[in-house]
Amino acid sequence: MTGNIILTSITRSELEEIIASTFRKFVVSNPMVEDSGDKIMNQKEAAEFLGISQSTLITWKKRGLVPYEQLQGSSKIRFYKSQLKLVLLKNRDLLQPARK
Repeated sequence: MTGNIILTSITRSELEEIIASTFRKFVVSNPMVEDSGDKIMNQKEAAEFLGISQSTLITWKKRGLVPYEQLQGSSKIRFYKSQLKLVLLKNRDLLQPARK
């Protein structure tokens, strides 16, 4: 393999950001990766997509960790898959197996 090798010192957080940024670019530009678009999901579907329980999703919602939409005067809450996908990319430390 020919090419230049560059050695540098970076912090773990800098490396994680480089990897996350590269992954985001790959997901956005790669036609083979499912385009989640703005699919609207209810609370149950959103929790399943995130791999968490509905009670965890409610806690995250109250803490402002996940974006959601609720029409004034309505009890219906909806989530957008594209926004949840960004939450997963930016906050990998949130992901933990759901309790059953």
